[in-house]
Amino acid sequence: MRALVADAAALVVVDNYETIADVEKKRIEAWFKAARCSALFTSRHRISETVFVQVSAMSSEEAEEFLSKVEAARLFREALSIFERLRSPYAEIARRNLARVEDKSS
Repeated sequence: MRALVADAAALVVVDNYETIADVEKKRIEAWFKAARCSALFTSRHRISETVFVQVSAMSSEEAEEFLSKVEAARLFREALSIFERLRSPYAEIARRNLARVEDKSS
């Protein structure tokens, strides 16, 4: 797995860390200490040697809005990649729409 994150910037997400067996947690922690990538651990409990950021739950409406923005950004990125490969004039339209979606999500 280290090879997957060695050459490019990467963020590895470990969700529900509190549900992982202690022996596996030790292996995961050792791996991250040696890896050259960023990590985001989600947990209901504090994890030693990490920065703890408490986040409150989103309402259903907030979650739906967030997910629609994430999906729109993904689609515009995909379109932009295709249009750039084709050297299409539509690339600029996709680029502007992607910027608009990313600005609204900040």
